[in-house]
Amino acid sequence: MIASPAPAGAGVLFETHSQGDREGSVSIFSGDYNDVLGNPQWLGVRFTLDAAAHVTAIGAAFDYVEGSLFGAIVALPDGLLLPTGTPFDDGEVLGYTTFSGGEPLYDLSLDLGPGVYGLVFGSGYFGTQGFSGIWAGGFDEPDDGYFFYGNQGQFPGGPRWQHAGFRGTYLTVHGELAAVPEPAVWVTLILGFALVGRAIRRSSARPRAALPSGEAHPG
Repeated sequence: MIASPAPAGAGVLFETHSQGDREGSVSIFSGDYNDVLGNPQWLGVRFTLDAAAHVTAIGAAFDYVEGSLFGAIVALPDGLLLPTGTPFDDGEVLGYTTFSGGEPLYDLSLDLGPGVYGLVFGSGYFGTQGFSGIWAGGFDEPDDGYFFYGNQGQFPGGPRWQHAGFRGTYLTVHGELAAVPEPAVWVTLILGFALVGRAIRRSSARPRAALPSGEAHPG
């Protein structure tokens, strides 16, 4: 199913850099507005969550989209910085969406715990078939952790995951961090638990009424 553009208002959980003016930007491979996302020429980036979060949308600075693309969030195993499958292993894909058009954000509802993840865009998987250009040119961060999945023409022996030798392409994850109670709320909760425990102890300590001789307490 083709996703609709995501509503505005969600907070930014991750972005590769602060998206600026596109003037003078170039696409990531050719230096021009080339078909840089296709089948299977996929772009990904690593991101880390320090706390649990609910993802609401993912996006990128697409120049144009012909046909359909996918966007996916994948688990990256401990100590590894790339997906492990060709293209993915079972359970590696935590959530995905498919879309057409060049909107900046697309809906994806997903709950994630703390950890390291990959955000991947491409075509030729999850029923998609298309291609897109994507803008580059922002360099706010020295190392954004990009990687890509290359096709047969790039790598003899078949496509595989590779670390990318570039940076500056805008990719983003939107959503909300899990709510953390304020200190005053924690105090109220602790006092409430303490009062409940005290009431239970007092109830269990009450003496039972004496029964006539020969009769036993039930239970």
